[in-house]
Amino acid sequence: MTKTNMDLSELLAKQDGGDFLRAVAEAVLQLIMEADVEGLIGAGKHERADQRVTWRNGYRERALDTRLGTLNLKVPKLRQGSYFPGFLEPRKTSEKALVAVIQEAWIGGVSTRRVDELAQAMGLSGISKSTVSKLCKDIDERVGEFLNRPLTGDWPYVWLDATYLKVRQGGRIVSVAAIIAVAANTDGRREIIGLGLGPSEAETFWMDFLRGLKARGLDGTKLVISDAHSGLRAAIERVFEATWQRCRVHWMRNALAHVSRGQHTVVAAAIRQAFDQPDRKQAGETWRRVADQLRSRWPKPGEMDAAAFTAFLEDSLSAMAAVSVDGAIHFTCMDWRHMAELQAAGNKVYSTLKNLMVWAKTNGGMGSFYRSRHELVYVWKVGTAPHTNTFGLGEHGRYRTNVWDYPGVNSFGANQKHLELHPTVKPVALVADAIKDVTRRSEIVLDGFGGSPRCRRRLLRLGHAIFQHRHQHGTADAQHAVELRAVRARGDGRADPRQDRCFEKEGALDGRDGSLRLPA
Repeated sequence: MTKTNMDLSELLAKQDGGDFLRAVAEAVLQLIMEADVEGLIGAGKHERADQRVTWRNGYRERALDTRLGTLNLKVPKLRQGSYFPGFLEPRKTSEKALVAVIQEAWIGGVSTRRVDELAQAMGLSGISKSTVSKLCKDIDERVGEFLNRPLTGDWPYVWLDATYLKVRQGGRIVSVAAIIAVAANTDGRREIIGLGLGPSEAETFWMDFLRGLKARGLDGTKLVISDAHSGLRAAIERVFEATWQRCRVHWMRNALAHVSRGQHTVVAAAIRQAFDQPDRKQAGETWRRVADQLRSRWPKPGEMDAAAFTAFLEDSLSAMAAVSVDGAIHFTCMDWRHMAELQAAGNKVYSTLKNLMVWAKTNGGMGSFYRSRHELVYVWKVGTAPHTNTFGLGEHGRYRTNVWDYPGVNSFGANQKHLELHPTVKPVALVADAIKDVTRRSEIVLDGFGGSPRCRRRLLRLGHAIFQHRHQHGTADAQHAVELRAVRARGDGRADPRQDRCFEKEGALDGRDGSLRLPA
């Protein structure tokens, strides 16, 4: 969403190169010239009238340069006398009135006052009120036909952009959101396909607008590009079965907001290197290299933004859910600052959020406002099958609550080496208790990021088989980017080297239901 009062004409021109905008401007001026000539002649085209003073005699072409582009006009010719509209005279400034008429027609109908102002600005004072009313109707019909035309064929790519406009409603000036939709068809032709106006950016407004496009025949959409507005993203997911991508212009603008104005050119040029790559793999590699370079001087642009981090989480969680049995439980730890991203990603991947656990540490670490003495652990369920619950909630169950009291790891003494491996090392007891809560002996545990050796040894002593899962985020085919490491335990609780092996995802999956199985 563009947070400015950008003129609607500028937004339209930006989206389709101004082709349709120029066509509307040409049509408006052509209608005005025809009305002006009709007043001079004393009769309409092909009309018999006693007051007629001359006849039409064809047209001559004339170009008019405006900020909307070059308009190609047909100036009427007369058999007797001559006709030359005043707005074609050098240094005649009537563009502002013309743009106001077009913008008002897009917003919801042009008024006779606007058309009369346009005629006056163009030096055409002989147009009657009835003719002005007819012009208003013709302009509205022309714009309305375009905005409501049926959309035929497939439109794989759709861009959504918006601005804020000041309009008069109920005798007062209010700000409204003007949304414009542009699409490209299979031939590569790009067109404006819709315009919507609403009081806010709420999801319901976006839903109505997008459903209107679908009702007119918008089909075959594979990719929707827009700003990362939450209401808009939610509406896109509900209406279109398509991939969403953040608009690179908005993304670049947000990234440069964290850089001093004098460094914009340097940082923008570095970031554009990623966009100029021929495929996704090279773009990802280039971006990681550029991010590392930027991070030393400008930490903020080198970090993931919320939308990118949410996509990373969704990608990673989906890969782990794909190699889990129906009814499996996933524990996902997350700092409170990124609750929203994990919640959004988890809601898409998992069937149920079973609980939100709080790891209450014995010591407080660093914090931006208060020292942090807790970490959140989301408990998700994969699929719809019954899940394992070994602790129970009755009189004879293990007493387990959603507040877990375990010591945290500080940066003093021998514990310092653990922090070098991970910024929030999890106590072995915490991991072991969580695993015991939702598994039975000899069942398989999926270690999403290949955790610490101490946790691995504890789980082997519990009699579990461990799968270490590594997922390369951002690859075109995630199936070939997943490695599973299977570790079986010997009788003494240590890893059996004969059953410590790596294999591809395809070898670990039962093709019927996607459940894990160990290769022979």
